[in-house]
Amino acid sequence: MNGMPVTGGLQKRAAPVKTVPDFMIAANIKEDPMQQKAKSTHLVDLDILNTHNEKGCEVCNQKFSLGDTVVMACGPWPDECIKLIHEQEAVFDDNTRTWYERSYYRSLAQS
Repeated sequence: MNGMPVTGGLQKRAAPVKTVPDFMIAANIKEDPMQQKAKSTHLVDLDILNTHNEKGCEVCNQKFSLGDTVVMACGPWPDECIKLIHEQEAVFDDNTRTWYERSYYRSLAQS
């Protein structure tokens, strides 16, 4: 064995630690609202099409099509607050970071 010590296997390496740069902590930077808005939109794929297309869009009453941009939005619906609707039928509120159906959002702003 040539006088070399036997270690008995591979050594594990520690996983690299991801850190936030100090300037971001000092400035207390929050996530950009545009990034939040982009994260909350969805492209209609087969899964969405198969699970949500029976009724289609609650606002325009049109069926969803592959590639449509949709959002989960609050609205005046009596059974639940959030429904899947076309993005063009919705308004994104930067303060609450929530999508709202357009006419419902206007009614909230007036009251």
